[in-house]
Amino acid sequence: MRKFRLLLTMFIVSVCAVQRAWAQDEQTITVSIAESGGLATEIFAAQANGSLEQTLTTVVHLTVISGELNDADWTTLKSMTALKTLNLSGTSNKVIPANQFKNDICPNLETIVFPSGLEEIGDFAFFMKSYLKTAVLPSTLKTLGSYAFDQCRILDNIGETLPSGVKVIPERCFFYCEKLTFSIPEGVTTIGKSAFDGCYKFSSTLPSTLKSIGSSAFENCSMQDLDLVLYDGITITGNNAFDGCKMKSISFPRTYTSISNGSYPLVRCSNLTDVTILSPTILDRRSSLSLPDKPSITIHVPDYLVNTYKADTYFSKYNIVGIDISDYDVVWPLDYSLDLNSYIRMAGEPKIRVGHNVNLTINGTDAQKFKDVTLWGHSMYSSAVTITNYNNYNYNNYHYTNWAQVLSTCDNVTVTGDVSERIQTYGAKWYFISLPFDINVADISTDDGAKFAIRYYDGAARAATNTATGNWKDHANDADIPAGTGFIYMTSATTWTTFKAKANATRNNIFKNEQLTTTLNKNNTPDEGVTLTAANKGWNLVGNPWQCYYNIHKMNYSAPISVATVGNYSVTYTAYSLQDDDYALEPNQAFFVQCPDGSNTIGFPIDGRQLTSEVTSAGASRQLTPGEKTRWLVDVQISNGEETDKTRLVVNHAALMDYEQQCDASKFMSYDGTVPQIYSLDAEGTEYAINERPMDKGTLRLGVIIKEGGQYSLEAIRNEMGQVLLIDHETGITTDLSQHGYSFSAEAGADESRFTLSFLGSDATGIQTVSDSQPAAEDYYNLKGQRVEQPAKGVYVVGGKKVMVK
Repeated sequence: MRKFRLLLTMFIVSVCAVQRAWAQDEQTITVSIAESGGLATEIFAAQANGSLEQTLTTVVHLTVISGELNDADWTTLKSMTALKTLNLSGTSNKVIPANQFKNDICPNLETIVFPSGLEEIGDFAFFMKSYLKTAVLPSTLKTLGSYAFDQCRILDNIGETLPSGVKVIPERCFFYCEKLTFSIPEGVTTIGKSAFDGCYKFSSTLPSTLKSIGSSAFENCSMQDLDLVLYDGITITGNNAFDGCKMKSISFPRTYTSISNGSYPLVRCSNLTDVTILSPTILDRRSSLSLPDKPSITIHVPDYLVNTYKADTYFSKYNIVGIDISDYDVVWPLDYSLDLNSYIRMAGEPKIRVGHNVNLTINGTDAQKFKDVTLWGHSMYSSAVTITNYNNYNYNNYHYTNWAQVLSTCDNVTVTGDVSERIQTYGAKWYFISLPFDINVADISTDDGAKFAIRYYDGAARAATNTATGNWKDHANDADIPAGTGFIYMTSATTWTTFKAKANATRNNIFKNEQLTTTLNKNNTPDEGVTLTAANKGWNLVGNPWQCYYNIHKMNYSAPISVATVGNYSVTYTAYSLQDDDYALEPNQAFFVQCPDGSNTIGFPIDGRQLTSEVTSAGASRQLTPGEKTRWLVDVQISNGEETDKTRLVVNHAALMDYEQQCDASKFMSYDGTVPQIYSLDAEGTEYAINERPMDKGTLRLGVIIKEGGQYSLEAIRNEMGQVLLIDHETGITTDLSQHGYSFSAEAGADESRFTLSFLGSDATGIQTVSDSQPAAEDYYNLKGQRVEQPAKGVYVVGGKKVMVK
């Protein structure tokens, strides 16, 4: 018994000693920093006053009531391994440094009280703080770092809501904070990748200001029984954004048009009963597992899309219900193509925006009204390739455009409000534009205050002076530009321009289902004493009047057209023959034509409209069999290795040597940039892009303009004539372009005497010999291009071949 009492007494004494030791170890220190860098000194002084051991490792509760911590003080805090409570409310610091308390730094930290004026918490500041429970964020906070509270698994209090100054919740900021919940306030714009991933108790509605949600942002969060609403302009940038959440419903806004491949934003949302999809086109669902596999889910969509969703192989398994959109006073963004067929109409008078590279088609006879219509055109540059409609690739050019396209076969479509085109342009580059409706220059506006210049082509001035240069004129500030008229346009910076239609009947042209006609000016009156040539009269800059591609073979016009190509550094021009070339005009594309003598209009029948750049109705010359051919052409291209230009020779025994509007095309020169130019010339010095003529002497003079001295090449990129000889009079070299191209060096400047094409007797089989008594299977032409009824002995051209009659 005595032994027991002794042992009990010793135990009690031991426990009391431990308690005294614990009480001494759980040091509570309050200090004021008189001078930055003196935190350790102040702590040691406070310990000495309390007869405590002077060491940092025994401090458990630390309050700093004034002063400002510097780098040395933050380092001091890192060495305080016993610290559980840190109160910095009295300090003037605005930033918690990155990595300050991460991992095993202050491993026992449970509570931190931040400086009252704190503005930023750095990356990884509290990364993997296993014991951190309380870290109430001050109202002054503006920036949270990535991984700031990553894996603070028992953190349950940062305040009821984020401070209003915080706009971005970055990547893994609260990753696996398993007990945390608070409200996300208005003002937050971005929630980064895995920001709340693994926050099992987290539940919050989302602010209307939110624009971006990263992958796995809310994966495995609670969101218990919420009716979650996503607002206009939001994007979900990665996978599994809401995977495993327990919201009751979710509403996707009208601007949310697609679920990217593999994103799975709602898979495993087992409580989900209702999904609202306000997109005005069927949701572009590139992942087959975007929604839980629960046929009981009701999907609410705009009423005109109900049947489209029901017919979709994926959405058809859900309950599809329509929403009446007629009361929504909003703009409906068509970011994917929409086909309003005979049975589909948008109710009321909706406002729509047709995005770039988007097709709106309207068929059937039922009326369709729109309040306002905005069409987007997107103009971009690439260092390698020109892209048209994402399907056509034209190498050696640099510009590509994506236009909104509209094609209506309905006769009862009207616009009651405003129509406008919004076109993006790069600064300091000329764009050749034509609009399907009348505009006034005063109604043109640009974003960001960018300035613009707008000019018209003065064909009358060209006729008056008989010269192809100097004919661009500035439009007046209040000038009207009629529908289908071309102009050139430049902005001072990369920007978006809005071209607003005048409030007249032409604003409905985008939905017309009847031929559109553009009036041409004669432009054929020279100044006194000036002799007007055929190559310089009648020029007009017009445009495709349809808001879609247009097949040039369908135009009520038969002469060549000249089209500008906008490159990185310059504008160059290409002539297209409606007989020899397959070409589709882009929406809003301007081009040059000459007014024919017998007419002053150019018609665009509706059967030329199409939604792609592919031309399936070929030109007349390609529909002939070889035995029926009466014309032979060769295209010669010049290249500097990056940029190209071409000219065309057409041998036609029925053509004239003189310039003919019906078949010839005057050369439009590029006077800027580095694009080399090539053209042919006649005896009068007329410069041709397309030169259609009889055989004559079988030679043709070529002119070149070299912008920069260097190496160049010439080649026949299209050849129906067989052997074509290129003669370089400077080097004395003759090259058969039917076999290979020709490389040469040249200095900068124009040269109209160096190169000649020889095509007389160019067929590779050489001269055929026939008797003068042989019947003529084809027409015979002498070397002047004149048809001969009874060929005598001599050399003639028959079917493009040189024939000797004996």
